Amino acid sequence: KARQQFRRDFSKLFSQYDIILTPTAPGVAWKLGERLADPLQEYLEDLYTVPANIG
Repeated sequence: KARQQFRRDFSKLFSQYDIILTPTAPGVAWKLGERLADPLQEYLEDLYTVPANIG
């Protein structure tokens, strides 16, 4: 149900606008091969891309 609601919301939004500009990450890129020690923090780095991936 959440995915269907996201799709409806995105469709409604794009019926009014051609593009939506948002940040893709809350911080700077990690160095190549670097990983964060906290898995939750790694997840939070992807936070801004989740709605587009669900929709």
